[in-house]
Amino acid sequence: MDILKDYLEVIIASAAVIGILLKLYFWLRKQWKDVSDVHSMVRTIFSEITPNSGTSIKDKINCIERDLSDQNISIEKITRRQFWLLENEQRLIFETDAEGKFLWINKRFKDLIKRDLSFVEGNGWKNVVHDDDRDEVIDKFQSCIKDGITYEDVFRICDSNRNVFKVKCIANKADECGYMGTIILLDNNVFF
Repeated sequence: MDILKDYLEVIIASAAVIGILLKLYFWLRKQWKDVSDVHSMVRTIFSEITPNSGTSIKDKINCIERDLSDQNISIEKITRRQFWLLENEQRLIFETDAEGKFLWINKRFKDLIKRDLSFVEGNGWKNVVHDDDRDEVIDKFQSCIKDGITYEDVFRICDSNRNVFKVKCIANKADECGYMGTIILLDNNVFF
């Protein structure tokens, strides 16, 4: 009986060990499959971020970068041309920020007032307006800016020699960035 008991204990212990070994085998197999899947994904990701014949994500990103670079070059070229056109336009043109501070005036405007941009920049433009018209012009322009509407007015401006010119000013709101405006000389005998 003791031998039978010993055999049964060995059989039961062997079955327990075999069960444990089987569980360990299936667990290791699952772990190996997970590692293999991750390794496969890493290979796929690596192939997508490595340039190849044009089908990888990296190739597509490089293509987009080239397209954007080409577009930026075209935009810069168009911007330079537009700026040149505005700078050399026969009308007097100016640009302000959202608060009405002058950012830019074209060459024709500078020639008329006989001053450069630094004189009118920011709030310096107010010094070009004739003393008798200045307060009214400033109030009306600030009111139009506050209301976000087009400014239109007739007043006088002075050049550096205190020559006086009657002008009509029209400034249109340009999105959220400020105003673009033009000044029309109402004195027909002005040549510069």
